[in-house]
Amino acid sequence: MTLPDGYSDIPTGKIAAVVTHLEMTAPPQRRDDPPGAWSLRKAA
Repeated sequence: MTLPDGYSDIPTGKIAAVVTHLEMTAPPQRRDDPPGAWSLRKAA
């Protein structure tokens, strides 16, 4: 069952689920490391 965009009435006993699909068509641009002293560490 596909609903149109916008608000729609949902029958009693049914749950509406929204699915969002994002597509990355190119790698992100490289950014410089943030300034200051920092490090990565594993957290328990």
